[in-house]
Amino acid sequence: MKLPTQTRKQIQTILLKRKLEDLEVLQQTETFLQKKRGYIFHMPKKDESVILTISGGLDSTILWGMLLEEYQLHVYPVFFRRGHKRVRREEDAIRFFSQFFQKKYPQTFHSVQFLNVAMPPKEIRWQITERSKDVVNRKTNQRKGIPLYSGLLAFNAVEYAYFLQEEKNISVRTIFSAFVSSDGESLKYETLTAMRSLMQNICTLTGDMSWQYTSLALEKELGHFWDKDVLIRWAVEKNYPIEKMFSCISPINYTIHCGRCYFCRYRKGSFARAGISDPTVYKYESDEPLSFS
Repeated sequence: MKLPTQTRKQIQTILLKRKLEDLEVLQQTETFLQKKRGYIFHMPKKDESVILTISGGLDSTILWGMLLEEYQLHVYPVFFRRGHKRVRREEDAIRFFSQFFQKKYPQTFHSVQFLNVAMPPKEIRWQITERSKDVVNRKTNQRKGIPLYSGLLAFNAVEYAYFLQEEKNISVRTIFSAFVSSDGESLKYETLTAMRSLMQNICTLTGDMSWQYTSLALEKELGHFWDKDVLIRWAVEKNYPIEKMFSCISPINYTIHCGRCYFCRYRKGSFARAGISDPTVYKYESDEPLSFS
């Protein structure tokens, strides 16, 4: 499968329709980066090292494979134990694909780093996460989510990069998240604007203009603006055991997908949109799928 790309004009048209993007901020940030270093984003070359924040779900696992397969990069995945209940099931998925990728890409595979970083802090976690689905702006459908979540991931990943430099003499200046286009339909901190703003912040706060923070699925400099359906089609073509990727936020006995939560219904809808039979086992199969247009 040839990965789909779009022109700058096509992506600009998409961005204009997205209610949570701030095109003025986006342009100002990209102008800043262009002026300071002469480019907005450069894809690392073959055999260079990058960091990827992973969760064990569809998006991050498939993007992990893409970085290894399509770009032949040395990927240093990092998983944050954020204090969430389903962490053990996510780790099971990550360990499965660690073995899978190590066999498939032995030259560029690197073990996952597991870090205990509560997001939000455990003392105040439940008061925040219990309200994460609340809509804060009816006009844009913006949900509260976990405030500044993408920033928490990004800044902790930067610290992991410094660790790799100090302890292993591995230089990493590109960090990939795993957000896809529909994530930014309801969470402002998962938009392209947010990715660019975080990249500028990292460069400014470190005094190092070579830092890059982005998602491969949202990198418009590459012509990418993908949702889950693109990732699913690619992974199925590569014969990835996609049913092993874990998405549910309310797993039954913390083992199988419930089929009813937002993420399960979105997973079902993404398979339907991709035109591919969903191999996932759900406790409740009958609940309607959810899909963004």
